[in-house]
Amino acid sequence: MNKALFYGAYSRANSYFQNTEYAARAYPNADELTLLAPFKAQLPPEVFTTVFDPPTSDGNGFDRDNLLKASKLLDEAGWVLKNQKRVNAQTGKPLSFELLIASGGKRSVGFAV
Repeated sequence: MNKALFYGAYSRANSYFQNTEYAARAYPNADELTLLAPFKAQLPPEVFTTVFDPPTSDGNGFDRDNLLKASKLLDEAGWVLKNQKRVNAQTGKPLSFELLIASGGKRSVGFAV
């Protein structure tokens, strides 16, 4: 989308808190590990052993591998495909989410998703 709509003008965020002191830049430090310790059984092991790296593509617009990975993750989380719609396996309610876009000029990004 960055390449197609914005001619590569944006760089990829690697953290929820990109460009702030809270951005994840490396493995958790000792203080972070102490905070995470009570939740260790509930968190994936990768939280403690891997630096987050968001999925990438070659930018050609045909990201089938990433789409398949995302679909598998949604399936594992209980959001299954039923009649061409992604629904909760237990409740049958459709998956929905909200995009918060600070600038009206970036509205096309939300519609492209």
